[in-house]
Amino acid sequence: MGAFREQLAADYPDPAGRAAALLTWLGSLPHPMEAEFGEGVLVLRLLEGLDPVGRATALPQPLDDRVVLGLLRWAWEQPVDLDLVNLVEPTVRALLG
Repeated sequence: MGAFREQLAADYPDPAGRAAALLTWLGSLPHPMEAEFGEGVLVLRLLEGLDPVGRATALPQPLDDRVVLGLLRWAWEQPVDLDLVNLVEPTVRALLG
């Protein structure tokens, strides 16, 4: 896992860019098999310690739909976070509106 983290940090030195890349990856995976049991497990492990919500706030709004889906998939594993709700609300409204 350490080698993956090192390569990711080399490819994306900015933590917000790193989080965005991982969230985009997670949000692009087919549900449920890959997102919950396949590559998604790897992505969630790589997101550990990155504070994806805090990093995603640095991204342009509205967020890309894959980033939002990645955030929602990540959040499914976390306690309720109102900052996350506030962050994804504009994009979710735009997608559903």
